[in-house]
Amino acid sequence: MKRILVLGILLTGGFFAKAQETAVRIAENACKCIESVRTIEPDSLQAQINQCISSASASVILNGPDEERKKYTTVQGIQSLLQSSMEVLFEQCPNYRNAVINIKTVEYYTLSKDENANKAYLKGNTYAEVKEYGAAIKEYLKAIAIDSLFIFALDNTAICYRKTSDYTNAEKYYKKSLQVFPQGDVALLNIAGICLFKKQNEKALEYFKQLRFYHPHNAEGYFGIAKVSFEAQEYEEALDNAFRAYRIYSENKSPYVEDGKKLIAIIYNTLKEKNKLDLFNQKAKQYNISFEGSN
Repeated sequence: MKRILVLGILLTGGFFAKAQETAVRIAENACKCIESVRTIEPDSLQAQINQCISSASASVILNGPDEERKKYTTVQGIQSLLQSSMEVLFEQCPNYRNAVINIKTVEYYTLSKDENANKAYLKGNTYAEVKEYGAAIKEYLKAIAIDSLFIFALDNTAICYRKTSDYTNAEKYYKKSLQVFPQGDVALLNIAGICLFKKQNEKALEYFKQLRFYHPHNAEGYFGIAKVSFEAQEYEEALDNAFRAYRIYSENKSPYVEDGKKLIAIIYNTLKEKNKLDLFNQKAKQYNISFEGSN
């Protein structure tokens, strides 16, 4: 009986391994196709992405061996393969990942389809503007009760709780926001900030890494990782991310460029004290950034 069970596991494992190989080939072909997509209009973008995935799937399956084609003759088999391919795409194809997140951002970072939810939300904004955060929270919660997927209301509820130093509820509502939109940059950045305030650096680092992964053009993910890594005395990681953050701030003419400079100066002075400026100079050269240092 044990021999039969082991054989079954081996055969099943072999099938899944081959299925994963097929999914990877589809993802690679689809990614090349998606690189050529130029539109940013959500509906058109989604349609072209779907076409790329369909074409890649058909090409890989039809040009594969007969044995492989037979595995995907059922609707369930094809759907499972497509799901696996899209998961690989999201992890390994930045163009696809960016497109998906852009589509979701347009979908979620907007007013509710329910006018009553919008009325409560906008009333909450009026209270928040004059720092009446308790009243604002009541209105935002009314909006959420009407539309539980209302990201603006969820994020603003968390922001107001944070303004009143209620970090437990702030974290709670940022997590609710991430349950709806896991790639939301507002919730990821702010929940990371709460974790830093609570001295939960490992949790903060995880959220900052998600922010960097999902939003590679947002400097805040890099900046947060640099700060946490510096505190952990992981200086190479800190420098890599500090220089990337500074570059993005500079390119975008962000007012936070001075924060980027200050962090780099702190790292510089620390490495100078530790007689490790070779590492700093190496990284500065790598990112083509000149820095005179600070006393």
